[in-house]
Amino acid sequence: MCPRSIVKLLLFGGVACAAPAFARTTISPYLEVDQSVFAPLSGGNEVIATTSVAAGIDASITGNRTQAQIDLRVQRDFGEYRGASKAVTASGLARVDYQLVPHTLNLDVGGIATRTRTDIRGNALSTNNDNFTNLAQTYSVYAGPTLTTHIGLLNVNALYRAGYTKVESTTPSPLPSGQPTLDAFDSSVTQIAQASVGMKTGVLPFGWTVSGA
Repeated sequence: MCPRSIVKLLLFGGVACAAPAFARTTISPYLEVDQSVFAPLSGGNEVIATTSVAAGIDASITGNRTQAQIDLRVQRDFGEYRGASKAVTASGLARVDYQLVPHTLNLDVGGIATRTRTDIRGNALSTNNDNFTNLAQTYSVYAGPTLTTHIGLLNVNALYRAGYTKVESTTPSPLPSGQPTLDAFDSSVTQIAQASVGMKTGVLPFGWTVSGA
């Protein structure tokens, strides 16, 4: 027997149950505090203590028309070591896929926050949690629709994406005398459009597709 909340359909003398709507959401926030102490094993008596505080969230949403996920972490370091910077840093990924017209027209939105080097000749990041002065906080987002449909016997696909990237540069590591800082990147806007039209084999003895971007 079908649950009362599910619509019963009479098909060819039988009974079928329509699939129920569903939605699932998970949210997992967290807080991290790390205390580190550096001391030489021999020679010198300098002891350096550093503290790192980070907060983040891992969340996902799954529904009939929507799929979304975000993983975000924000960190703040306290203490001086290896030319460390005290700037607040962010890292993470986010993406949302929404079906404007089910199985035909989707809207896709996403973004990333990460870090890279201000100058490739300076200190390198071994992990995204390193905090040298030679770093640049980077943000990038994109959005656009995707179309998948049929016109008669033709398969039609198209998409458009617009993206924006911003780099917040800080002071690079000291360079040897006579070496100027490389050109710094500030921001950029990118756009792309793609489309294709094709037909499967059947009407003709071969399939074909014409595409452009």
